[in-house]
Order: sequence, then structure tokens, then C-alpha cells
Amino acid sequence: VKPAMWTNGFFTSRKEQQVMAELIALHIWFRLRMSQIECWANPCIQINDQVRVYERITATTFIHYVRGISTHLDCDTGEYTMTLTTHWLGNDDDWGISQ
Repeated sequence: VKPAMWTNGFFTSRKEQQVMAELIALHIWFRLRMSQIECWANPCIQINDQVRVYERITATTFIHYVRGISTHLDCDTGEYTMTLTTHWLGNDDDWGISQ
């Protein structure tokens, strides 16, 4: 846990301050779990989608939230790939956020 401070005169009630503090903490927590995945390009995948990633070395599967997309087309070989910037959400049994 890393302490941080943000001052703003817009959030005057205690409840608004608590919600904003939780939102900031959630964004920081997501930032710690960001990664990039390179895969075959699929035009159906958009920002804000959730994708299931099958890790071929360890055979684990996790669900990731797509935050950014970069595509690459090699016209000589016909290879069309995309790099997804994601953050980890979890799997069927272990979710990144629990209530």
C-alpha cells in the first residue's frame, strides 16, 4: 500500500470523499495488474471488452479487461496481429475484486 493525497474542493461531503477515495484506490490497484498480450487480430475485440486469456505454458486461464489496442499488418506475409493492453480481473474462482 502506497499512501497518496489528492485535494479538491468539489467533494465536500464525507460520503463523496469516501467514494472518490475508493475510486482512486481501485484505479491504482488496476494499474498494478496491467500487462500486454500479443495475439492474432480480431476486429470484434474493442476497448472495454473482457477477454479470456489461455496461457499456453502454464495452461491457466484468466479474464482480462481490455484498456488499449494496437494492431499491426505485415503486407508481405499477411500476418495481422494485435497487442492488447489489459488488466487482470481473475478467473471463475479467484476474482480480482471481491465484495
